[in-house]
Amino acid sequence: MASVQASPTELAERQLLQEKVTQALGRLPEKEQQVITGMYLEDRTAQSIARAIDVSLGHVYHLQKKGVRRIRGMLSRFIHDFNKS
Repeated sequence: MASVQASPTELAERQLLQEKVTQALGRLPEKEQQVITGMYLEDRTAQSIARAIDVSLGHVYHLQKKGVRRIRGMLSRFIHDFNKS
């Protein structure tokens, strides 16, 4: 089976996207940041995050939804401009 390697352009695009996502994540309120980081980057359960930040399980899901919505909003212009090129 042949391995598929990303081109230098693809690698640069991935790096740029990763930087933009990291910047957006850094702009979130602290608890939203903790939830998004925990769930998506650290693969933690919602229950463990709820215990760690001392909120209810339902509030973790609310923070997740708000955080994802905010990140999408922050990245929407970048993605729109990126897809045009």
